[in-house]
Amino acid sequence: KVLLLIATGIFMVSFADLIEDYVMIASLLGVMMLGIVIVERKAILAKRLATKFNKVWVFVELILFVLVGAAVNIEVALDTGLIGIVIVVIGLFMRSVGVVISTLLSKYSGKERLFLIVSFLPKATVQAAIGGLPLALGINNGEIILAIAVLSIILSAPLGAILIEYTSKKLLSEAT
Repeated sequence: KVLLLIATGIFMVSFADLIEDYVMIASLLGVMMLGIVIVERKAILAKRLATKFNKVWVFVELILFVLVGAAVNIEVALDTGLIGIVIVVIGLFMRSVGVVISTLLSKYSGKERLFLIVSFLPKATVQAAIGGLPLALGINNGEIILAIAVLSIILSAPLGAILIEYTSKKLLSEAT
């Protein structure tokens, strides 16, 4: 079933690419809707599939990070240095502001909101998945964008993991 779903998703995207000159189709939205329909109509099946996809994801994620690491030009990464770190810190700060704004009217306590900020710090998968796109598309400074994406992974993933481990016991103890 997992292979059938993967094949269906690949077919939907490939078919949309094939007919894009004649009809515009949001194939990725269609793939998402396929998952939503399965969750809504066959919840037990969706849970079993999610477990299997999580196992597949471990392998795919490993490949993703290896390929991104292989594409990084170390000299460019070192040249981004302090400016890259500043960009990542500003991004993490803005993400934290977004979490605060989005939870203002929620019923979360102050400690829970603080934990939400901490839990949104570690980001790596999206940066790994799209960090290399500008380079692949030939966009000016694509190597710099990729280097900053990798720097974001290197800084935010361990920092977030450590902070989540440390703060979860302190900030969520009364919430559970």
